[in-house]
Amino acid sequence: MLEGRDLEKSEVNVDEMNKLAKEYAHSGKSKWEILDEAISWRRKSALKLEHADFNVTFRIGEKPLTLRQFIQGDIEHDDHHMQQIKKFIRKYSK
Repeated sequence: MLEGRDLEKSEVNVDEMNKLAKEYAHSGKSKWEILDEAISWRRKSALKLEHADFNVTFRIGEKPLTLRQFIQGDIEHDDHHMQQIKKFIRKYSK
């Protein structure tokens, strides 16, 4: 599937993405709707990986990665956001 492929490095503007996410969060959807959407997205992503070889290697820009390393990076990124959410809850739940 990905073995040896060179993938383009993302040109995502993180500040713009965060701005759009903030706007979406304040679009009138409930927190439960947003959480359900996030869970649904993760489930669909996980299903696509059901038969994946997690040791396959590929490159993003100059950086070689295995699929396992790439997913671990996503997990760490999600954990960063979970810590932000927990901090927010602690701050405003007193």
